[in-house]
Amino acid sequence: MTRTSFAVDWITHTHTIAPTGEGVSERELGRAIQIRLYDEVDEELYDMLFGQLIPMGHGRAPYNMGWQDKDKGITVLANGKLNHFTVEHSGQGCRYLERQDILDRLLFLVSDRVSRIDIAVDMEDWLAPNAFATAREEGRFKTFSDLSSPSGVTCYVGSMHSERYARVYRYNPPHPRAHLLRAEHVFRRDYAKTVAFAVTREGIDAVVAGCWRDFGWHYPLVDLETVSPATLTAFRPERKMGSTLRWLIKTCAPSFKRLVAEGVIENPEQFLTAYFMPDEWQPLLPDIDDD
Repeated sequence: MTRTSFAVDWITHTHTIAPTGEGVSERELGRAIQIRLYDEVDEELYDMLFGQLIPMGHGRAPYNMGWQDKDKGITVLANGKLNHFTVEHSGQGCRYLERQDILDRLLFLVSDRVSRIDIAVDMEDWLAPNAFATAREEGRFKTFSDLSSPSGVTCYVGSMHSERYARVYRYNPPHPRAHLLRAEHVFRRDYAKTVAFAVTREGIDAVVAGCWRDFGWHYPLVDLETVSPATLTAFRPERKMGSTLRWLIKTCAPSFKRLVAEGVIENPEQFLTAYFMPDEWQPLLPDIDDD
């Protein structure tokens, strides 16, 4: 039986911030970012993740400033002229989140702000990346390319400029991971938000099963034979949608999820039914205290 393992292998979340102007100092901008992050996650997570960031002395376009905690695999990028900043958790950073048992907790709190998430599957199999990548359902992700280098072989399925694509690769010996074939599924923008929430709601196994279904991979994963695939389709509100509905989705929903994560709302389904459903639903539920 082929041994496999699944993991979240990259997370990027983006947060809004008031532009501070072109002449802002690294210290001033860093302080504004700290305040914003403290508001976005709970106090314990803030201390665990963002309490020891060190200035990098440079950024990465379009950001001109950056802060890092290399031990935790975290990078924060910003520019005083922009109304947002970006937080990245590398593969190493995701392993740190797993070891501290806070991966799902962080994803739940920032799922509405995730702009990229990678789902990696490692398979102990000597199958060539090209053989794996081309054995997929006809009509799925027609864009395909491959790249060989002294370090290994990588195949790309789907456009790297799109909201979702996959890269399938293997390192050449004597790399310590040469025995592993890896399929990385990259999701951006609205897809990233959907996948991030699915990881917390349905689990990594269901998300991987959804990747296998959506990309049409033929390679069998015995571990997932009884797993129901998660729905990974990005939700996009219609442009002609009413302003009230847009407000509920864009403003109320993120606030509601945060209150659930913080324990303020202990029974979210009961809360929604009591306060948002029509009157005929109310007799089905016990009263909710106002305290």
